[in-house]
Amino acid sequence: MDLVTAAGVDHVRLVYDYLDAGDLDSCASLLHDGVVFELPGMPPVRGRTAVLRARLGHTPPRGRHEIDRVVAQNRSVVAAGRCVDP
Repeated sequence: MDLVTAAGVDHVRLVYDYLDAGDLDSCASLLHDGVVFELPGMPPVRGRTAVLRARLGHTPPRGRHEIDRVVAQNRSVVAAGRCVDP
């Protein structure tokens, strides 16, 4: 894995840590302008602002993210997991 892709993996994990901590400014700083957020059965959400708004609407107030796996290839990173309500 090249350094850019490895940094992307770290960024993806940090995004979820920041979301769980309620630190949206730090979360937004890690998102690319062209970020795409997908949930099963929902149309994709595109763009930093729209993705943050969508995440807030899908995360329980005290919810947290459990990441099952992060897949990285060719400078693309995908996270798979779930949001759980403690």
